[in-house]
Amino acid sequence: MRRILLLTTLAAMMAAAMALSGVALAQGGDVCVSSKGDTKVQKGTSTCISDETSLALALEDSNATAQNNSKARATKDSDALAIDNSKATATNDSDAFAFDNSVATASNFSEAEAFVNSEATASDGSFAEATTDSEATASDGSVAQADINSTATASDGSDAFALDNSTATASNDSFAGAFFDSTATASNDSDAFAFDNSVATASDGSVADATDNCSATAQNGETVTCP
Repeated sequence: MRRILLLTTLAAMMAAAMALSGVALAQGGDVCVSSKGDTKVQKGTSTCISDETSLALALEDSNATAQNNSKARATKDSDALAIDNSKATATNDSDAFAFDNSVATASNFSEAEAFVNSEATASDGSFAEATTDSEATASDGSVAQADINSTATASDGSDAFALDNSTATASNDSFAGAFFDSTATASNDSDAFAFDNSVATASDGSVADATDNCSATAQNGETVTCP
């Protein structure tokens, strides 16, 4: 029985070593792996740091740091930082920062920041920030910021901002701002603003502005304000 356990342990160790070697070879020898506070692999210019509960992996001139039961992975000139039960992934000249039970993912010249039970995703030259039970997603040269139980989604060169139990969605070179229990949706070169338990929807070159328990819908170049 003891022999079987020994052989099983040796097999697991060999498999782990082969996997790490495979990663190093695949990345041209520039790789850093830190697991549970120990640096397992350090080759090239990449750097990695972890504590006894975390895992950090950096490839191709990147930097990764993970602390307190977290995971960080950075690839191709990127930086990833994960702290307090979080996960950060950055790829291709991007930055990802995740803190306090959060997830941040950034790719292709983007930056994602997530704080306090939040999730942020940025891709293709975008910026996403989510704070306090929120979610922010930005793609294709966009900006999305969400704070306090809110959701912001921006795509195709748009900006979306959501604050305090609100939802903002902007697409195709548009702007959406939702604040204090409100919802704003803008598409196709439009602007939508919603404040204080209101709803604003704008499409096709329009502007919708709703404030104080009101609803405004604008389309086809209209400008609608409520009240």
